[in-house]
Amino acid sequence: MRAELGIVGAGPAGARLAELAARGGMSVLLFDPRAPWEKPCGGGVTVRVGDHFPELFESGPAHAEVRQVRVVTPDGTVTMELPRPFRLYDRRTLGEWQLERAVASGARFLPARVVRLEEDARGWRLVDEDRGVHVVEFLAGADGATSVVRRVLTRDLDVELHPTRGRFVSGGDPGGAIEVVFFGDVQGYAWWFPRPDRDSVGICDLGGGLKRSGLEARLGAAWPAISREAEEYGHPLPVATASALRRAHLFGRANIVLLGDAAGLLRGRVRCARSSGNSCRARPRIGTYGAGSLAAGSRRGDRGPTAAHPRVVEDAAVPGSERFYKARGDRLVFRKGRVDGDAARVARRWE
Repeated sequence: MRAELGIVGAGPAGARLAELAARGGMSVLLFDPRAPWEKPCGGGVTVRVGDHFPELFESGPAHAEVRQVRVVTPDGTVTMELPRPFRLYDRRTLGEWQLERAVASGARFLPARVVRLEEDARGWRLVDEDRGVHVVEFLAGADGATSVVRRVLTRDLDVELHPTRGRFVSGGDPGGAIEVVFFGDVQGYAWWFPRPDRDSVGICDLGGGLKRSGLEARLGAAWPAISREAEEYGHPLPVATASALRRAHLFGRANIVLLGDAAGLLRGRVRCARSSGNSCRARPRIGTYGAGSLAAGSRRGDRGPTAAHPRVVEDAAVPGSERFYKARGDRLVFRKGRVDGDAARVARRWE
């Protein structure tokens, strides 16, 4: 099977790219053996996503809206009232809606795992688990934290995988607010996101000091009422290192790009309260920009515009990630469990 664009991974970034590229006239193959699926995360979407994905807010799936964020640290609690509501989605429902839009726009969805990738004179040769062979001119990797496409693109893009543990809890939201808990001796945080169907409650460790039992103990300490009988989840949280962020060319080249978790662009969400590592905000945005450059390359009949994707990543995603290293007075920054900054101004950044 042949197409101009092959996308590995049908999550928020991959499905959005497939939709826009197909709508722009490109032939698209979209691969994912599990989509749509319930990703273990908060499912948060800020209102600024509407700037890049207005259809989501106009006719999207069912969601919950939250106007209050409560941040708990050993030094005290900060409650932020949001100027505009923060939306929470069940990820399976959101994924199904996005996938339907991609297919309706003309993308061909193949529920198969890509097991081998090879670059040749025509572009890329993809072999799926059913031994199907597909040839595409451009390749986009949106295949998550343990991305196969990332390993093919470069061995130099250093992405750390940090552990998480969590539960899906029914009927137990903490007063209808998002709650984020920081610990004084752990480089990580716990979250409670009151989603529409059931809440997502979890914890991550970014320092590598806690194993599964330690994460479970901290989660139970944050919210003792959580039942151990609730459905558990765990997944790696991908974080591009500081050195990788300074080399944007690692995120793509002339005929291949990385999107979403595959690129590991989560560092800016680690300590800034505006997204707490559980927001889908950047993924549709990167998918939108990626579609623009790829569609432009197709119309011009060359691969030049695709090579601009690293600059797109640098302009659209890296600045937010690099704020991890640059504490500013107008941000709520957590360092060893302490809160600095003005909560009212930080609340506006949740938009």
